[in-house]
Amino acid sequence: MRIWLIAAGLGGASSVIMGALGAHGLETTPERTHWYETAVMWHALHAVALAAVAALVAQSAGARLWLLHTAGVLFVLGTTVFVGALYAMVIADRAAFIAPLGGIMLATGWLALVAAALVQGPKSP
Repeated sequence: MRIWLIAAGLGGASSVIMGALGAHGLETTPERTHWYETAVMWHALHAVALAAVAALVAQSAGARLWLLHTAGVLFVLGTTVFVGALYAMVIADRAAFIAPLGGIMLATGWLALVAAALVQGPKSP
């Protein structure tokens, strides 16, 4: 649980910082501004998703726990690759050919959450 709370906190804080940078210190084209806003949105959303993973991990075991950890890893990697690629497109004027790989990781992380929901876990009182 602790690692996912740390990842959620770092992701949330860095998304706020990147959002502030975009709002107050970035001069670019409308198209690039859209890319940047998209990056900040997905960045923040997956920080919240990691906080949810942390809460679910705390009450899970077995296969469900493994799937939740898998979702967390995919959210961290996917956010880093997808959002990082979008930030690089705007800030460093770099091509983001790797962005779709990050998107696939994010989608797979969400599917791991679905799988965790479908796995039979210990009975609740």
